Amino acid sequence: MEEFESQVRHKRDQIRNIIKKKNEIIEGGKIGNTSVTYKQALNDKLAVMKTVIAKKRELQNEINNLNADINVFEGEKNKLKKSMHRDYKNLDEIKDAIKHIESRQETTSLSMQEEKKLIRELETLKNSVPAAERFAAIKPEVKKLMDRRNEVYGDLKKVREEVNDVQAEIEALRKELDVVREGQNDQKEVLDDLSSKIDTLNDEITSIYKKKDETRDEYFHAKFDYECQQNLVRHVDWLIKQKEWVIKQE
Repeated sequence: MEEFESQVRHKRDQIRNIIKKKNEIIEGGKIGNTSVTYKQALNDKLAVMKTVIAKKRELQNEINNLNADINVFEGEKNKLKKSMHRDYKNLDEIKDAIKHIESRQETTSLSMQEEKKLIRELETLKNSVPAAERFAAIKPEVKKLMDRRNEVYGDLKKVREEVNDVQAEIEALRKELDVVREGQNDQKEVLDDLSSKIDTLNDEITSIYKKKDETRDEYFHAKFDYECQQNLVRHVDWLIKQKEWVIKQE
């Protein structure tokens, strides 16, 4: 039986080799002296493109999120400016102005009207301090976001260049493949011949298994006949011995 299995393995190896040859032709053949087909190379480049585009999308989303955060801070800054002193938008300037007014109040003789004006000015300045403090706290946050955005823009520029490079490689491979396929117009007959060989080998494998089954049936049939004959011989021997024993008893 091992002989039949050996024949089948040999036929299947032949089929695998033919299928490999067919795939090479279908996939445009191999590139140069490499073991890589044009289709495999294209699939590899498309996989790279998919990864690069995902990275590009990720960076673009980060930029969008950074812009949204910056816009929130800028909106808050604009509101704070409206609640701050009209002449002083800087916290240090406001504090200096408060010190200056308080110094005038302590060192200068003022009229009632001037005193009231300074008091109102001082109150306006002091009321604008919280807004100025918040404004000062926002500025480094905005700068941090803008610095990160500039970094991401730099990364995005590199990724866009990579996208262009990979796209150019893909287009070059496709053009080469088109040229190769134009020269393979007569390959249909070759493919048909390979397919026919595969069919023939499959038929031969079927025939081998059929013959194996027939041989197995013949073997078991012969074995059954032999066992029957042996049983018959043993039975005849027993009858003879029984007869001899009966004779002796008489």
